[in-house]
Amino acid sequence: MSGDPDELYTLRNRFWLGNYQMAIAESNNLRLMNDELKGEKDEYTYRSYIGLGQYDLVEREIDDDAPMNLQAVKLLAKYLKDPAKNKEAALSQCDEWMEKYANRADQS
Repeated sequence: MSGDPDELYTLRNRFWLGNYQMAIAESNNLRLMNDELKGEKDEYTYRSYIGLGQYDLVEREIDDDAPMNLQAVKLLAKYLKDPAKNKEAALSQCDEWMEKYANRADQS
């Protein structure tokens, strides 16, 4: 473990404690330089919106060309918005992703 500070500690802590509104506020105050941390910050932010039941906001803000972690969060929002209606589509999308990435691993 490195001696570097964990820039997302407070955000993660608030998320895992279920304090979604404070997690979103923390996320809005963070200024990160590292792209990997920015992606993780966005993931916790959108998962916090899901925790607050703001599924439409998540679906609207995450583009189809967003990174895979955000695509998964968007799919979760779509599913939770109406589980009975979206279950099959969510499962189908997950199967498609698993097949796509299994094929990539096989080619390596």
